Amino acid sequence: MDVIFKRIMWVLVAVALLLSAAHLGLAAMTARAEWTLAVLWFAGSGLALLFAGLLNVLALRVGSDDPVARAVWLLGNLAAAGFFLLAWPLLKQPQVLVGVATFGLLALGVGVMRPGRPG
Repeated sequence: MDVIFKRIMWVLVAVALLLSAAHLGLAAMTARAEWTLAVLWFAGSGLALLFAGLLNVLALRVGSDDPVARAVWLLGNLAAAGFFLLAWPLLKQPQVLVGVATFGLLALGVGVMRPGRPG
């Protein structure tokens, strides 16, 4: 069961990083002519997704018995899921639901991961 759990977590991390890449790529394509405030915000949210995804890479690679580190991993995922939830009323698109599900499941996974057991 541990092996399946770890694989699922890595797949979720890959989805999170792909969402980041999509944000950054779309921002770069949109800004070909000119960088606008809207494009910068979109790129900034892509960077936030990148950092949230990388935080999960650390959680899976290093693991920790430190409750503060585990709380940071958990709160990072809950914050990302929360922002996707806030986007839902404005943008009812599948990628928003993917973001909610991805980061919600990552938060659940980090929350139930046994302390000190890296992936």
